[in-house]
Amino acid sequence: CLHPRDSYVLVKPDYSDEIFIVAEALCEKVMGMGGYTSYQILATYPGQFFEYMVAQHPFLDKTSLLMITHNLGIIAELCQDVAVMYAGRIVEYGTVAEVFQNPAHPYTVGLLNAIPKLEGERERLHDIPGKIANAQNLPSGCAFHPRCAGCTGRCMEENPGMIRLNDNHYVACYQFTGGVSNE
Repeated sequence: CLHPRDSYVLVKPDYSDEIFIVAEALCEKVMGMGGYTSYQILATYPGQFFEYMVAQHPFLDKTSLLMITHNLGIIAELCQDVAVMYAGRIVEYGTVAEVFQNPAHPYTVGLLNAIPKLEGERERLHDIPGKIANAQNLPSGCAFHPRCAGCTGRCMEENPGMIRLNDNHYVACYQFTGGVSNE
């Protein structure tokens, strides 16, 4: 039998906060997973959720938190690393600072450009052109290619592997052939 402090506990989003708190107290390594099923909590009580997580931040050094969300503000405040997914595939991965300051994949660039600016002159929000990929019928090659302004013939035929841009940043895009492939 493993001692609770030697094991991981996965706390799913449909469990109560009390279970998360108990698991956190019993185990050094807790993996909390926030996702679409917890959307109602985030949509109804975003301030309280955020305040709770910030209050827990000093204790998160021994905790893994997997956030599955479209709220990039929460990611920026609570996470050290981020994986951006499109059509079920990671298209960019790295530290939050690196990815948010130097987005490489066109989808990541589009997501970050769609965030309203809180300071300065108001600007019209940018959108990502085209239609979201149909998960039942993904296009050949890179699933983002129908929406990508930098699409080439290779993008339409082959799915790009992850390219290392630096030690803290990876992207799956043929626009970055100067990186070191991990495949």
